[in-house]
Amino acid sequence: MFDTDKKYFIYGAGDVGREVLYCLQRAPHNLKIEAFLVSNPYAGPDAGLEETIDNIPIISFEDLEYGQDVEIIVAVLEKYRDEICMKLDFAGIKNPILMTFESDLWCEERGKTYAHYRQEFEKRPYQLLQDGIFHSKPKKGGQKQLLVYAAKSHMDKPLKEKVSHHAWDQDIQVGAALTNIRIAHLTDCSGDHISEKNRQYCELTALYWIWKNAGAEYGYLGLCHYRRRFTLSREDVDCLTSSDVDVVVTNPVVNVPDVLTMYGKNHILKDWETMRDGIRKQCSQYLDSLAYVETSNYYIPYNMFIMKREVLNQYCEWLFPILEYCEAMCEPRKDAYQNRFIGFLAERLMTVYFYHHRERLKIIFSKKHFCE
Repeated sequence: MFDTDKKYFIYGAGDVGREVLYCLQRAPHNLKIEAFLVSNPYAGPDAGLEETIDNIPIISFEDLEYGQDVEIIVAVLEKYRDEICMKLDFAGIKNPILMTFESDLWCEERGKTYAHYRQEFEKRPYQLLQDGIFHSKPKKGGQKQLLVYAAKSHMDKPLKEKVSHHAWDQDIQVGAALTNIRIAHLTDCSGDHISEKNRQYCELTALYWIWKNAGAEYGYLGLCHYRRRFTLSREDVDCLTSSDVDVVVTNPVVNVPDVLTMYGKNHILKDWETMRDGIRKQCSQYLDSLAYVETSNYYIPYNMFIMKREVLNQYCEWLFPILEYCEAMCEPRKDAYQNRFIGFLAERLMTVYFYHHRERLKIIFSKKHFCE
């Protein structure tokens, strides 16, 4: 989608902009970025802002000389997107390339960079479900049933777009024990559950419910969110459920300079140290894998997956004791966002687990869609 005859500028000099730069400068994109753009007024170095990122200048959008050969890549959090797009539109710049944090395009493009990294440096294949690798005629018999649960909360913001429902997905209300409001037929407060822990565990209360209560007829079980959904066709589902794939996840998130540094920047680093201590005490053989993830640039996000039932059972048997240790050792937070620390840690733990079992498990990737 990139034209080497064009001049590319990244609008946004924050974390998302740095991550987009990281990917676009590398194979298979190998794109030259002219400059980072920031909104006016540009405060300059006297306000503590950098003048460059990786030797690429940061300039005010007002100072940009643009023409037919200029392409603007918007790389910010979604909450800034519309304001920036309005500014671009007012300046006569139409159809910017939207690589905001949650955008489907950014997910796909960082997947391309990760695919090259995985194949070139880790010597492991990268397979995307939608690429047609598994689009052969399904075998007769032996096909496993799939059910993907979509976690929903009564606190969720309304969606602007209509979400399609399929035979292979079902909504589950999380944190249902904390409210009398009901937004789904299925809740995470029935059977064996930890629904009351939802403020810390987030969508993991749904994972726990699935682990303990999901029907035995399903050979593949999945979890997604009300806003983040796997992009699956009927053909994708048929071929997956007749394959030998163990796990399907979304493309990893990029962290620059590394996963541990960015966790400490966005969350509470002491929680990570507690998690490391829990691994040391309960399953020390995973410490090398944790160290690898800490210094890498990628982690698998959102606690979002499709797994064979037996793989899910093994994963949950490993995961929840570590999370329970972290819960016991860490105090609840007054800040509602940081109080979700168990969910944040679990995203990185999923990455640790799958890296540790990279030789045993067949793991492939899937596109996702972020619902507006």
